[in-house]
Amino acid sequence: MELSDLNDQIIKAVEKLSGSVVSIDSVRLARDYRFGVVPLEGQASGVIIDSTGWHGPGDRCGPCEG
Repeated sequence: MELSDLNDQIIKAVEKLSGSVVSIDSVRLARDYRFGVVPLEGQASGVIIDSTGWHGPGDRCGPCEG
């Protein structure tokens, strides 16, 4: 496989799935005996998949494989 072929496949996958990618930022407060109340921050990302195994908005994406 050529590097340009792999690059094309990655570009197509990103274009296909970009509408279903989510980013999650969270902050919760925790009590610390030394510093009092302190914020705990977290970050995550993921892909939306519905109960039928489809991902993405509308017809743009297909069923998940694997």
